[in-house]
Amino acid sequence: MSRRTRIPSIRKSRYVPPELSSILEAMKQTIEIREGLRGDPLDRFVTLREMTTPTETASQIITVISSSEGMADDEAFSFFMG
Repeated sequence: MSRRTRIPSIRKSRYVPPELSSILEAMKQTIEIREGLRGDPLDRFVTLREMTTPTETASQIITVISSSEGMADDEAFSFFMG
């Protein structure tokens, strides 16, 4: 059984020049969205670890689609499977 990878938080630094601050903040937000820490769950990356258990991953995808689109799970399954 695999363990969940711990991802450290990205803290703000007082020592960053002001001209870099907005660039670093945009990068932080992009990483947080892709990690699924903020924003729409449909925008997060899927990891190789998740892809090693395809039936579980498909179930998670269906749950995300159904919750974000207001569908029942069987409707989301039909949407996902084409």
